[in-house]
Amino acid sequence: PSAIVLEDWTDEAFARIARINDLYREIVRLAARKLISVIRYPMRTIREYFAYRDALTKYEIALHIAKIIPAFSYQVPPKPTIWRSEDARQGLYDAAAVGLCYFGLTKTPG
Repeated sequence: PSAIVLEDWTDEAFARIARINDLYREIVRLAARKLISVIRYPMRTIREYFAYRDALTKYEIALHIAKIIPAFSYQVPPKPTIWRSEDARQGLYDAAAVGLCYFGLTKTPG
């Protein structure tokens, strides 16, 4: 790949467990050895990108992604509530949001 795109795991908005943070650090190390650039997006940037599409929350962003990527439409996690933790499927939409943000902000063809 010419680039690896990740959420910025140092951003408190993502709050990933230590195992995932370690994985991200290892990905960055491997990318450096292979001379592959790594782009990290904080949640603020992702929210700003999707705000232009009237999607402000992670749930609204997931709904927007489901509209533009039909394969994701049947897996949209339920709307979060204070008594229910984040659905495991949300990670799929978080990853898609980072990728879409990259392609949208860099104007990369394809």
